[in-house]
Amino acid sequence: MGKQVENNQLTWTPPYAPGWWDQLHCLVDEGNLNGISGLNRAITSLMTEREMIRTTPIRPWSPTALGILTSAVVLPILVWLLQYTLESMLAMLAGGLP
Repeated sequence: MGKQVENNQLTWTPPYAPGWWDQLHCLVDEGNLNGISGLNRAITSLMTEREMIRTTPIRPWSPTALGILTSAVVLPILVWLLQYTLESMLAMLAGGLP
């Protein structure tokens, strides 16, 4: 897609990015500073959009929600099982003593 190897590093560029750079070089060669500012605003807007998409969560819950749910449900069950097991063991020991 838009992968290139530069300086032994794999980089990704959007398929339409080379067109930006061609436009920028033409505008610099022509000395058209008004066109450069417009192109700069467009590139900045697209980079902002990319950053917003990158940071948007893909789940409807926060990453820590599963840990909180697990500790709220599983931990009390484990405590109850431990308590039940200890009570059963103590009852057997108490029942076996004279």
